[in-house]
Amino acid sequence: MPNRREFLPADTARPEQVTPREFLPADAVRPERVTPPEAAAAALDYPSTPVGTVGQITVEYATSLGQNGQTLAQQLLGVVEPPYIEMESFFGVAGGAVTVVVAPLSGQNDGSAGAYHYGCDFASGGVLYLDATFANTTIDPTDLELSLYIAELSEAFMGAQGTGWGCGSSNGEGLSRYLAEVMPPPGSFPAWGVTGPSWADAGFPDWVSRTESTDRNYVSTGCAVVYLYWMRFLGFSTREIVAAGGATLSANYQTLTGKTTAYADLIAALQGLTVNSDDPFPRPPVTRVRQANSIALVRQTPGWGSIPIAFANGDGTWNITNGPAGPDFIPSWANQPGVRLVPGDYNGNGLTDIALVRQTPGWGSIPIAFANGDGTWNITNGPAGPDFIPSWANQPGVRLVPGDYK
Repeated sequence: MPNRREFLPADTARPEQVTPREFLPADAVRPERVTPPEAAAAALDYPSTPVGTVGQITVEYATSLGQNGQTLAQQLLGVVEPPYIEMESFFGVAGGAVTVVVAPLSGQNDGSAGAYHYGCDFASGGVLYLDATFANTTIDPTDLELSLYIAELSEAFMGAQGTGWGCGSSNGEGLSRYLAEVMPPPGSFPAWGVTGPSWADAGFPDWVSRTESTDRNYVSTGCAVVYLYWMRFLGFSTREIVAAGGATLSANYQTLTGKTTAYADLIAALQGLTVNSDDPFPRPPVTRVRQANSIALVRQTPGWGSIPIAFANGDGTWNITNGPAGPDFIPSWANQPGVRLVPGDYNGNGLTDIALVRQTPGWGSIPIAFANGDGTWNITNGPAGPDFIPSWANQPGVRLVPGDYK
């Protein structure tokens, strides 16, 4: 039986016949469980009921959870695809099929038993088991479930990328927890998942120059998480950090900076700081990370000719615009069969633009709505031939992987 890759608390004992790789809180004990015959026949650990599929992601819930499980799984289905697409950009590879199972791992349905999966790629580790969270009263249940999902999904991407992030090792476990902390809405990450203070309490041992071959040590994992926040503090984007890879954090640092003094530089950067969280570094500067601060609505059924935007004012209020996106971008193009929305910064000005890629036959170009920053748009429709759109994008199994390729 393959080893599990798990998001668990530190020092958790798992009395099963596999070496666990879990995302769990410290000192938590997951009770032994026998897989029912009907689940074994379906190749799942729990008898489960699907609620839907989006892209390559199918979401199910353990049938024993009843209506609460179904409702939570439906809510999760609505938020699972954006992190998946973003990870394809971070890791620079296309993802594979994923089945997400919301299950009663803890028996408390509060997320305290974390999550697990098997294997470090999509073929062996593409089924993700997440503790149900609908009984949690301190974190929004859907946000917490999303955080658990991100932690496990990232580990399947690590194997697919193959650049050194080890999903069963300290560097990869650190990356999975970092992503689970920064990708969902703020406040989604469970307090038991924080590992930075454990590294500090142990005296800051060097798990930068070497990687521990376990994902269950809060000390080595904490070192990795603090290192990743340090890279972000230095101005490197999450995509740059992930793409750099490295079998050790020192190798990652050398790729990013050209320096070979990662551990010494990290310790120097922590002088005068108190490591009581995963991110002890002051704000600002983070100059290369631009978080989403607006919401655009793109209608993909006929009837509109504009793209409304809600610009956040930073105090819970919004400035609403409704700039025209015609004569064709919204009225004629966005609602065509097989058209996918691909947001990105396509002119390097720091603003999010929207590209339309049609994955059914009929087009030979890629329309783009370039954001002007004030709710208005500049529309282009550049050719992408002779083969990219007309012959390649519409082939079976083709996934769109946006990224910074130059």
